[in-house]
Amino acid sequence: MIPLNRLTAPRKRLQANDVFFAIHAVVMTLVTISQCFMYERGAQRVSTVARVLLAIFWSFAGVSLIVASAKSITWLLYLNFWSYIKLAITLIKYIPQVRISAMFLGCSVT
Repeated sequence: MIPLNRLTAPRKRLQANDVFFAIHAVVMTLVTISQCFMYERGAQRVSTVARVLLAIFWSFAGVSLIVASAKSITWLLYLNFWSYIKLAITLIKYIPQVRISAMFLGCSVT
């Protein structure tokens, strides 16, 4: 974990690649969301586990927003909490794919 003093210390100025990366991420997320509404789902539904995890992530983000608004933590630390949420989602998303690939394709997972 990153020490708190590093997160609260003054940072370098925002660079253009940071802005373009954020814009790219938003656009790609919007494309993905639009595809969820465009394509037929049939009888597929969001699982209970996914709903619970979503509720936990949004609750954490909401409480963090309130704490940041009360100036108990910095806004930079609040944004860093979002990166932890993204990391958790990425791990949840890709670990089953690695497991299935290892089972069916004969890959060795170390």
